[in-house]
Amino acid sequence: MGKSVNEFVDLVKEHKKINTEIKKHLQIQVLQSLMDVVIKSDRDNDGVFSAQELKMVKVFIRNIRSVTFHEDRFDKIMDENPTLKNLMRIVRNLLDENVSEDERVFELHVDKFMEAGLP
Repeated sequence: MGKSVNEFVDLVKEHKKINTEIKKHLQIQVLQSLMDVVIKSDRDNDGVFSAQELKMVKVFIRNIRSVTFHEDRFDKIMDENPTLKNLMRIVRNLLDENVSEDERVFELHVDKFMEAGLP
């Protein structure tokens, strides 16, 4: 019986390790997608997003299946300063574990990633 328990514990540890790797992979894919849309959305390349350009960014983000997008938080940040620099800061927060839960603009969901196979 002890052998079965040890095998189970080993499987649980391996599962956690795999989920961590999947989350890292998902973060990279989502980050690449976000960077791409950010760059493409600044149509006039002036480093400042118009209302229409921000609308395009939000439409794209809403369609990422593996991410919960807190649009109200995004709007609050971008309404104050709709610059490329500010938007890049928001995107980088995706990787920052120190950002508090109530300040997160994005939440990654590994389970949705696994179901869909793509972000």
